[in-house]
Amino acid sequence: VELVSGLERRLADLGFKPEPRDYRPHLTLGRVRSSSRAAAAEVIARARHHGGRRLGVMTADHLCLIASYLDKTGPSYHVMDTVWFGAEAAATRAAQDDSFDDEQE
Repeated sequence: VELVSGLERRLADLGFKPEPRDYRPHLTLGRVRSSSRAAAAEVIARARHHGGRRLGVMTADHLCLIASYLDKTGPSYHVMDTVWFGAEAAATRAAQDDSFDDEQE
């Protein structure tokens, strides 16, 4: 939440309109294809049945900035940028710098 808040402040400085809704971290586990925004009763029943299940812990080493586009065939997603955290960030930057130097030669 803090990461998104800081990102929104910086993007606002660049002229991007802030999201009016509060950010809620999430992980999309699936989508229901339907003309209605409501999920089928079977999907809701299965989600409730497994609602208390602990799925584990996840450590993130990077963030992907993804643009989503909705068209007639459904949503499409495009990675706009990737930001690495911690030690991975330094290694990734070094590798990118090396590949950029190779392209310049």
